[in-house]
Amino acid sequence: MNSDINIKIKGFSKEEGDRDAQVTLVRGKYETEEEVHCISYEETEPGSETVIKNLIRIDKNRMYHEKEGEIKTTLCFEEGKDHETEYVTPFGVLKLMAKTNSYKLTEEDNGLKVFIEYELLLNDGSAGIRIIEIETEEVQ
Repeated sequence: MNSDINIKIKGFSKEEGDRDAQVTLVRGKYETEEEVHCISYEETEPGSETVIKNLIRIDKNRMYHEKEGEIKTTLCFEEGKDHETEYVTPFGVLKLMAKTNSYKLTEEDNGLKVFIEYELLLNDGSAGIRIIEIETEEVQ
């Protein structure tokens, strides 16, 4: 199955709650490959015209979020596991680690919902507990 979808990605710190939520609303593409949900979309960073290509691969146990462009990284979220990566920007490279506390995938008739709670470590220091909520809906 390959379809156009609306994507809502909401990220915020657990300490601040929804008050500091960053919400991304975009249209993208959805397909499945051997029980893996693949979501692709493009975005631009605030103040920039450069396009960043995003690919999110989701299965029942983990989610990978790859960014390619002015920002380049691959984040992996897998409950109970730590995953290190580099976050490459035009200003330099940051060392990140995601320690995933909770991961939940809900498959619905018209889309997906993903909930992730993780501790973000930036250059070996905690940047707090973060929450990501992703919702997709097939475009009718």
